[in-house]
This record gives sequence, C-alpha cells and structure tokens, in this order.
Amino acid sequence: FPVTITVLLSHIGYSLMRALIAFIFAVLVAVPVGFFLGLNNTAYAWTSPVLSMLLPLPAVAWTPIFLVTLGRGDLTIVSVCFLGAFFPILYSTIQGVQAISKHSIWVVRSMGASPLNIFFMVLLPSSLPTLLTGFKLGLAHSWRTLVAAEMLAAAAFGLGYMIFAARAYADVPSMFVGIAMLALLGFFIEHILFGNIERATIRRWLPGYRDWE
Repeated sequence: FPVTITVLLSHIGYSLMRALIAFIFAVLVAVPVGFFLGLNNTAYAWTSPVLSMLLPLPAVAWTPIFLVTLGRGDLTIVSVCFLGAFFPILYSTIQGVQAISKHSIWVVRSMGASPLNIFFMVLLPSSLPTLLTGFKLGLAHSWRTLVAAEMLAAAAFGLGYMIFAARAYADVPSMFVGIAMLALLGFFIEHILFGNIERATIRRWLPGYRDWE
C-alpha cells in the first residue's frame, strides 16, 4: 500500500474539496441566521434552548444516520462536515452581533442611513473579529470531523480514508504521512489563509486591533 506523490495529491485534493464545500455552505447558512438571531431577541430566546442541545453533539455522531439515509460517498461526508462548521460559525455570529452597541446603530440611522448602509458600515465591521474567529473554529471543527467521516463514509480517496485504509496493510509510514498532511494543511489554512484575510480586513478597519503583537 505505498502512497505515491500522485495518489497523495489525489487524497489531499478530495479532502480539501469536501471541506471547502461544507465550509462554504455553512457560512452561507450560518451567517444570515446568526445575524437574524443576533438582532432579534425574541427569535433568539425561542431557538437558544434548541441550539444549546445541538451544539455539544459531535458532528461525527451524525455519520451513521447519514450513512443510512444518504449512503457512502461525498454527500454524507460533506453533510457531516457542514454540521461541524455550522454551529461554531452560528454562535460566533450571534455573539458578535449582540456585542455591537445599539447607540452606534442609532447614530448611523439618525443620519439617514439605509438598512444596507447600516449593515456594511456598522454591523459587519463591528462583528468581523468575532465572525472571523467563528470561521476559524468552524473550519477547524469541520477539518477534524472530515477525517472521521472519510474513515467511515469515503468510498475512495481522502486523507481520512488513506489513514484508515493503511491500517489494513500495517502501513505505518502512510498513516504518519496522512497525519502530517492534515497538520500542515490545517496550519496553512489557519495562519496563512485566515491570517491574510485578517490583515486585509480587521487590522485595516480596526487600527487598535491586537496592536500588542
């Protein structure tokens, strides 16, 4: 069961594709819902108990259910990874919006700003530090969930699948290569990708942000 460079790149490509698709869908769903719940106290009060019950559940625990309903393959893996990213992003968005001072919104509104202007001038910049933290946590949770989901549901390819399949041949080097790739890709996403996004947005919009670094 030797892992060649070509095969390793295929495993990496499949894992990144699944994680990216799940993360994009999680952002598209969690951010609007998070803004809505953060701005609507009544809706948040009704949904908070349900979210509190769902948040502690490991996303990988849903894998057997998705395997029964969706079968093995990318759809099950992406669905599980979506749940892994959804709740951290949702909670971070809610907390970021709720932390915004209402006076800031009132001042901009009194100057005749439209709801769209309020969103882009107040809500988004003010909540972005917490939002970006939610993105990091969401992608990290999704990335960890991806490995377990690929071990259980991948028909072929994926770093989790590679690590799990290597055990059948006692191919320890391939296992460590897969683990090392997971760590390196996680480092790249965390410090390079999100680091550049942070420098291009938060550090530019909020000059005092982490000025101790």
